[in-house]
Amino acid sequence: MAQMTLSLPEEMREFVDAAVAAGAFPTASAFVQGLIRERMELARVRHMILDGFSSGGAFEYQPGSGVDALRAQLDRWSEAEHGGGTPLAARRR
Repeated sequence: MAQMTLSLPEEMREFVDAAVAAGAFPTASAFVQGLIRERMELARVRHMILDGFSSGGAFEYQPGSGVDALRAQLDRWSEAEHGGGTPLAARRR
């Protein structure tokens, strides 16, 4: 397994240490690995959702159906992760 050294602000280090002390994770490395796995899964699910939107016609769009809220959430995730980019609303067919 490859090794990586991380520098954290004290507040974050204390947070990780508290999670380990509480038994949520066996080690600080397991804590970070868990976060990375979650982000990888989030990226995979987001990709599947975007593929679904891009595939067209799977459902008839109804304003207020929750699709707008989902698109807005995907835009927020993209903005937070990539510092912007093309909003999903601009990718609509």
